[in-house]
Amino acid sequence: MVVSYYYFFRYKEELEILKIIGAFRLLISDRYEMKLYTDQLLRCLRGKSSLETSFRFSHSLKETYFKWVYVNSDLLSSIEVYKNNLLTKNVVYTEDRNEDLIKWLNLTNNLSSEFEEILVKLEQQLLQEIDVIISSSQASTAVFALFLSFVLSCTPLTLYVMIKLSSKALDMSEEMKTQLEELETQRERTDLLLYQMLPQQVADQLKYSCDFNAETFEAVTIYFSEVDNFVKICAESNPIEVVTMLNTLYRTLDSRVDQYDAYKVETINDAYMLASGLPNRNGNRHVYEICSLAVDLRDLGDVLSIPHREGEYFKLKIGINTGPCAAGIVGYILPRYCLFGDTINTASRMESTGQASKIHMSSETFLALGESVNDFIIESRGVVCVKMGRDQSSTGHAPVPRPGDRHNFCHWFKMSIPTNDTRPSTTY
Repeated sequence: MVVSYYYFFRYKEELEILKIIGAFRLLISDRYEMKLYTDQLLRCLRGKSSLETSFRFSHSLKETYFKWVYVNSDLLSSIEVYKNNLLTKNVVYTEDRNEDLIKWLNLTNNLSSEFEEILVKLEQQLLQEIDVIISSSQASTAVFALFLSFVLSCTPLTLYVMIKLSSKALDMSEEMKTQLEELETQRERTDLLLYQMLPQQVADQLKYSCDFNAETFEAVTIYFSEVDNFVKICAESNPIEVVTMLNTLYRTLDSRVDQYDAYKVETINDAYMLASGLPNRNGNRHVYEICSLAVDLRDLGDVLSIPHREGEYFKLKIGINTGPCAAGIVGYILPRYCLFGDTINTASRMESTGQASKIHMSSETFLALGESVNDFIIESRGVVCVKMGRDQSSTGHAPVPRPGDRHNFCHWFKMSIPTNDTRPSTTY
């Protein structure tokens, strides 16, 4: 509205100037004719442009103007006739120019008066709009002030709630972190317990696939041992003493097994079973590992006293054998990693036919040692019947065995520790 008022006011000014230019053309000589003509033409163009611009910014002004044009069409027609004559240079310079001048001025003065009324109406509309804007702004200011006061009054409560929520979220985060740490600790404990029951790679495969296929091994070395006179010792001891005795023995043996490439398969009463070469294949090193470990465990037993029998020591009967076997998980409740094959049976028989504080070695293990056999002092025991029911000839200098019996050359370990073994010994 303000812009429309401005351009309409400029239009009125251009008409005033046009009135004066027309009066000059009616009064002065021809030598100023061209200058006045161009000025008059320029003012007409400017006035028309200002009027059209004012219409673009105010639709109500446009309606008011055209209503006025409809009412005052005679006045406009007379002015247009004079204006066109002036613009087309059809000015007739008669003797009585004063009459034309007075008529031109009267027409333009009437037009200016009419436009003045339009401007007054436009001013009134503009003032009304300004009042509306001021009232609206005051109402908006009041609403904003009310809203601001509400926000300011709620800010302490909002801050308090946000602080409490942030504190609660932080506490929950800390609690979740603690629970995750506890869960991770429990998972590690569970994995540790599981790895004590099963080989790690086997346990990991069971955790992710719930299935484990049995596999065969071309060559492994098996260790069996038992406590000499264990049945007699148990008969003379109460159950708590037996449990304490076995815990003492197994904790000591387990501490040494961890230093070798060997896997503890199981313990049943005093029977202690180890294997090397499974589940991790290690080439032919399994023979040397079990032989070295057997010497170490035998020497440990010789110096480890029985807790409730002063002056008595664990005398271990040890048997070892080398050969192929199969291994797999047996059972869904309390699953066990079990070994199968004649190699295991022979190793068990080597232990049962052995003697206290001695390591009974089969000829297969002796031959599998290869060049490492020089690291130990080994003596031949001769031909020993280790299993009935199979027809297999013996290999050794001994009388011909009875048909149907399985015989084997057996050897005794006498040297305690290989000369090149650098592993630390256990302190008691």
